Amino acid sequence: MSLESGFNLVSTPQRLYVIPKYVSKLSLAIRNFIVLLSVAFGVMLFINFVTATIINFQKVIQEKHVLEIEVYGDVEERAKNIDAKTVAYKKFSNERKELLPKVEFVLDNIGFNIELKTMKITSSSFSISFSGKTALDFTNLIVKYLEQDMLSEVIIRSASLDKSENRFNVVLDGNFK
Repeated sequence: MSLESGFNLVSTPQRLYVIPKYVSKLSLAIRNFIVLLSVAFGVMLFINFVTATIINFQKVIQEKHVLEIEVYGDVEERAKNIDAKTVAYKKFSNERKELLPKVEFVLDNIGFNIELKTMKITSSSFSISFSGKTALDFTNLIVKYLEQDMLSEVIIRSASLDKSENRFNVVLDGNFK
């Protein structure tokens, strides 16, 4: 009997692979790596979901707070306006306290024969225009101003006689000490 005539000792074909020992260890390591990687991706997916939920919740809270703050945005502007008005009032009040004695000084020395037309007073100077029947009226006013120790100088800007009304018109400046 010849083996070449189709006689087969193995009735079903079997495929036997000879695998080296290190390949099975390598395949086990790769399988473990894939499982660990899958678990890591699962954990990261869960963490991503939790983080997205927390961020969305915080966003809703933030939007609610922004709406609450926007209601008070007008209050800040009004508070700034009130503060500016308060500062301006305090400044005006302090200037008024500073100018009051000077205004009294300028007006108290004007006699009955003098008609005041305009007056401008600052903390350092004043300017008045007035009219009187005689030159003696405004000369007496200048003397009164100089006798008191409140002015450093008195300047006559202009003096004229209005013949139609027979009145002297005078513009006078003074500088406070």
